[in-house]
Amino acid sequence: MGTKLLGSMILATAATIGITTLGIFLIGEIFGGIPILLSLLFAIGLVIFQWIIAPKIIQYAFGLIPAEKAGLGWLIESAEKIAKRTGMKKAPEVYVSPSPIANAFAFGNVFSGKKIAVTKGLLNILSEDEVEAVIAHELGHIRHKDIEIMMALSVLPAIFYLLARWLYYASFFRGVTRGRGSERLVLPLVAALAFFFYFVVSIFMLWVSRLREYYADQNAVESVEGGGIRLARALAKLEYYNSQVITQIRPEKSIIAFKFLMISDPERKIPRYPVSNVDELVYQLASKEITFSESISEIFRSHPLTPKRIRRLLKLSGIIVK
Repeated sequence: MGTKLLGSMILATAATIGITTLGIFLIGEIFGGIPILLSLLFAIGLVIFQWIIAPKIIQYAFGLIPAEKAGLGWLIESAEKIAKRTGMKKAPEVYVSPSPIANAFAFGNVFSGKKIAVTKGLLNILSEDEVEAVIAHELGHIRHKDIEIMMALSVLPAIFYLLARWLYYASFFRGVTRGRGSERLVLPLVAALAFFFYFVVSIFMLWVSRLREYYADQNAVESVEGGGIRLARALAKLEYYNSQVITQIRPEKSIIAFKFLMISDPERKIPRYPVSNVDELVYQLASKEITFSESISEIFRSHPLTPKRIRRLLKLSGIIVK
């Protein structure tokens, strides 16, 4: 299962790079290499700059404080225990956010160091065993280096987006409308082609993002005893809680902007299942039939549908839900 998932990650990443290469080749053949080179250099520079400053922005946006200062040393102990068990040389720093949204995420770079964070909302609704499974999931992102992979891939759609904007505005400032016949449409059409590739590459990036969540889920299964069931319970609680309170707490947009980092999409809503405990909720979600519209909408999401994640976690734990 792990080898198959790793293969899927490699395939998705290769496909994303391949589509980008095709797009650059086609546009280069039509228009020439200078605009593409400028867009490439600018996109890479912008992403590197964002990558360097992102940890500080995230810490500020979420109001993160070290777990030790928050009196939650057991979070650090859990992270260190799991890191040692999985062969990591160093456990990441652990932070706590006062946000009422129940969630967790991993972030950081070579300059700031690797970090994980959990929110007060998450700590309020999960048991310590479930929190430990969540920590194992976040350590999976760091172990698999998928934070760096997503950063590198984020350059690719940015190239086409910047190129599309450059060509679109160039069509006005260069007086394309003074040309004759098809000459009037050259720049707008190439801009449309660039935007098309921006859309397609973005879809492939979302595919990689969903796969990396499955891969991190597997780390919880492999590094924590009963990790699959614990994480399934945690995901069910997180989605149910957030779907009920998100409209009441009105989280800041600066927090929602980073939802792609989180273990669960905080804006996804699920119905109120008539259940009396979390295990019934897990069963209800795992048994849910995925509709065609949900399958289509998942293509445009950074996270897999929770019922699919829970079913996979239970399957890895030896529990088959029909």
